[in-house]
Amino acid sequence: MTKARFLGHYTIAAFALVLSGQSLAADKVTLGHSGTVSEALYFIAAAHGYYKNEGLDVTHTYFDSAAKEIPLLATGELDVGSGPVSAGLFNAAARGIKIKIVGNRLAARPDDRSLLFLVRKDLIDVGRVKSYADLRGLKIALVAKGIGTASVLNEAAKRGGISYADVEKVYLPFPLQAAAFQNRAIDGAFSAEPFVKDLIGAGVAAPLGTWGDIYPDFQVGVMLFSEKFAKERRHVGERLLRALLRASRDYQDVLDHGRFSSGPKADEIVRIIAEGTSMKEHLVRTISLPAIDLDRPVNLEALQKDLSFFKAEGDIPDATLTADQLVELSMLNRALKSLGPRERTK
Repeated sequence: MTKARFLGHYTIAAFALVLSGQSLAADKVTLGHSGTVSEALYFIAAAHGYYKNEGLDVTHTYFDSAAKEIPLLATGELDVGSGPVSAGLFNAAARGIKIKIVGNRLAARPDDRSLLFLVRKDLIDVGRVKSYADLRGLKIALVAKGIGTASVLNEAAKRGGISYADVEKVYLPFPLQAAAFQNRAIDGAFSAEPFVKDLIGAGVAAPLGTWGDIYPDFQVGVMLFSEKFAKERRHVGERLLRALLRASRDYQDVLDHGRFSSGPKADEIVRIIAEGTSMKEHLVRTISLPAIDLDRPVNLEALQKDLSFFKAEGDIPDATLTADQLVELSMLNRALKSLGPRERTK
């Protein structure tokens, strides 16, 4: 359905409500975010009026960690959230926390360089590390145990013919990894922008691969609805997903191989993201951008693979849990049907 056609339908519906004496109040939705570039579609939807067009009053609530959204999603105090695929997400579901994966927020494509597997440059220069097989015995930094990049590291080890246990894991947040590289306290790390640019620029690290190369279509992040919102306000959820699909398509339309293209449309998206993330516009232009594409289906096969890995590592005690128990795609499928396929602009 085109935007003009949809707005026409919406206007007719509004007029009918006025004639019947009913007030046309926007449906309130609370949405949690962490202010990252990978959540750009939320900021774009607000700036382009897509929430308003759908009759929604969306409140964006900032969380310094996506994990802090889960308890509020469980109680229904927060309607919508997003987060990385992790053992914590699966364990929340296993403990009866009622949340649903309703869409693909972020997936790792082969050309996605927003997260790189970096290795100390001196190890590469002397030939100590040439391939994933050389990871045996090395200290590789992950932000935490039981996170999605642990599963990516497992895939890298398998590609090198070694096991995950053959690699020594060190747990460090992104900001502390730079000093660890410089002090040779770690040999490698999965690092994200803007830290990647700084580490490579300083000459202390060099890329061994991307997460998209190592684990194609890895389901990095997902969009979450509270079960209460998904069950009791499905029509609102569908309209929200329509708004976010439009925003996701706006974002995709101005990308060119992981960077923003030139022109006024791209400049506008850059300004919106810079404001939403408190980043400088020139920095938004220089980083490798994540593959945000709500049109792409949730990769259930990847979710199940990650779940099996976390179970094998002892991060998830519930042996009966399956990934499909968390997934509810009917609202997104209806939103996609009503909008029609994405029209490629380039």
